[in-house]
Amino acid sequence: MDPSEILKRKLRREIAARVEAERLLEERSRELYDKKQDLEKLNFTLEARVAAGTLQLKRANAMLTTLHDTVLMAAEVETFEEALERCLRAICEFSGWPLGHIYQRATGGGDVLMSSGMWFVQNPVLFKSFREITEKTNFPKGVGLPGRIWERGTPVWIDDVTQDDNFPRADVGPKLNVRCGFGFPVKIKGRVAAVLEFFNDEAFERDEQLLNLLGSVGEQVGRVLERQEAHREQKAAREDADRANHAKSRFLANMSHEIRTPMNAILGLTELVLDGEVTPTQQEYLSTVLASGESLLTLVNDILDLSKIEADAVTLERTVVNLHEVVFSVMRSMATQAHVKELELLCSIDPGVPEFICGDKTRIQQILINLIGNAIKFTQQGEVELMIESFVAEPDENMLSFLIRDTGIGIAKENQRTIFSEFEQADTSTTRQFGGTGLGLSIVSRLVELMKGTIQIESVVGEGSKIGFSMTDSYYGTGAKNKIPALGGLGSIYEFGHEAPEKSLRGACVMVIDGNLRHQAIFADWVTRFGGNVVPVSAVSEVSDQLQQHGLTESEVNFVFVDSNLIGGSGGESFAALQREFPTSTRFMLMLDSAIHWQDATEPERSAFCRHLRKPLNYAEVVNVIYKLQSVEKKSGQSDEKTPEVGSGGPRNLLVLVVEDSVVNQKLAVAMLHKLGHEAVIANHGKEALAAIDAHDFDLVLMDIQMPEMDGFEAVRRLRQAEVDIHLPVIALTANAMRGDRDACIEAGMDAYLSKPIRLQRLADVIHGVLHTE
Repeated sequence: MDPSEILKRKLRREIAARVEAERLLEERSRELYDKKQDLEKLNFTLEARVAAGTLQLKRANAMLTTLHDTVLMAAEVETFEEALERCLRAICEFSGWPLGHIYQRATGGGDVLMSSGMWFVQNPVLFKSFREITEKTNFPKGVGLPGRIWERGTPVWIDDVTQDDNFPRADVGPKLNVRCGFGFPVKIKGRVAAVLEFFNDEAFERDEQLLNLLGSVGEQVGRVLERQEAHREQKAAREDADRANHAKSRFLANMSHEIRTPMNAILGLTELVLDGEVTPTQQEYLSTVLASGESLLTLVNDILDLSKIEADAVTLERTVVNLHEVVFSVMRSMATQAHVKELELLCSIDPGVPEFICGDKTRIQQILINLIGNAIKFTQQGEVELMIESFVAEPDENMLSFLIRDTGIGIAKENQRTIFSEFEQADTSTTRQFGGTGLGLSIVSRLVELMKGTIQIESVVGEGSKIGFSMTDSYYGTGAKNKIPALGGLGSIYEFGHEAPEKSLRGACVMVIDGNLRHQAIFADWVTRFGGNVVPVSAVSEVSDQLQQHGLTESEVNFVFVDSNLIGGSGGESFAALQREFPTSTRFMLMLDSAIHWQDATEPERSAFCRHLRKPLNYAEVVNVIYKLQSVEKKSGQSDEKTPEVGSGGPRNLLVLVVEDSVVNQKLAVAMLHKLGHEAVIANHGKEALAAIDAHDFDLVLMDIQMPEMDGFEAVRRLRQAEVDIHLPVIALTANAMRGDRDACIEAGMDAYLSKPIRLQRLADVIHGVLHTE
């Protein structure tokens, strides 16, 4: 073949290959270009989606913020209208819509929605006509945008109000300049209370996201406003209750004062007449009057206490209280009730019981008086005993236990819980036989509960009952002085739980002649704590036998304590027998008396006994008396000399100023003072009292509180301001017995407080206490 032909063919093949390569390159380039275009489109779409998502997220966050801020704003304001107005503004500013308005239910929850007059308007000129028409238009349910929202209870959207068949405001004027509108309800307690509506001058399609947000705003704001309304209602109810309680307290205080004033004369004068010479019939009638008056007074006190407890008006004080002093004061105050029924009233205090506790003295007294009084009322024979113990319930938790034991009628098991309910007693026959309201134990139960304690009962019908209550360490202070009361002659205070120093009652041989075995045991326990030796005897006729059993002679007995019941009522035979047992005066004879007065004793009995101790005994006083008499005996070297009565002499004759505006109460006070051996001067009000004090040297003042011219508070304040060196004791006598009355008297400068009606023995005790303190 021709070389040239070969070269031509080779050239043609190369040209064809180059053309094919160029074609392929162009094809690949087109493909790459298309891929690039697709990638750019995809990237643009993705960016658009991200941007849209970001925008939606921002809007969602803005909506949540708006919802949160709107609810917070609603919670911060005080009125319903202010909350709605803030909510309206917040939504308009968030959505950018230029017009917002609030419709409210007609006053009293009527059948139409009325304009509230609250608006948000960006362009007042543009929307002037619409505002004027709106404020004149009311909407019933189902009519117009507000009426449809009210009827449905959900948000409503209108794309174009000019094309809506149920938009009455569009028919009133053609140039309202509103197109799109929406609104939502605010509900309180499930009822539509207001409708918020919003408008724009442009038409928009329904925005579901915005509607859902506003529906949530309406619900949340409604709940906030509902809580606020409930809070306002509770506050108003509390204020009404406070006003009612205040009015009730004033009424109770006035009722207490008005009842106690005449009761003071009724009980006081009756008591004085009974103490004089009266016939048996008069004695019976007057005793009935006295018992009825005391029942009425108890009822008044119980009603006052129960009303305060039910109103949660009882606040327990936390002050240092001398428990032993409180207990023996209560026992003495209950003695008359027990002794009239010939009951033995006993008190035993465990050595571990602290002298001082932290608590409410008045309430502790009230609980003890109620429980002991209840035991006395339902006990016809035998004894009533108060027992106090201290024990450790758990590590670092001490408790005080109070137990009142009686030998009364007892309570059936099925009735034991009901007695702590108001106006309840074991059964109706109990009420008929013993009287009472059934309030006492209910009050006790409530007070013990306030003290964080518990109350329990054990009882057997026909044998008696035990009612006890306890107080935990959170109520009384274990850190207080856990010591017995100071025994003056001993020169110090001894801790319970330790043996008494040998010098205390060492060498004292004490005989106690008492028919009550329990009293013998309590008496012996106290005396032996201080090193004394006790010989218990149940009757005068058993003295010789007991001396023999103890290996003693009558001359070795230093002290003889005799229950007055064992030497009275036998024509003097028992007293004569006692003198035969102890023929010489080489020992001290002391009378234990259950009676109120010792004046009824014969002259021989008076001269035989150097000391008269009234039951129930304050055993610390017994120890103190023994020690002092023992000291006198040691100093004189013999006991046959005339020994003065230790601490038993009656109070000296006093000159007492009685400041009282009631003539009846003046007479009663003077009579009581005369009965106690004192003289009295009358002043009718505070001004007369101050003048009388300038003219006389009084030993004591009995001061009423509510008086004309000048009341007792002002009189005492002026008296204290004028005093220089000498302090004149003042005892408040008042018919006010509400909480705070005693504190007011003490703060004014008075030394003691007695609520009317005044009883003779209580008056004597308070006078003695004030003068003793002085």
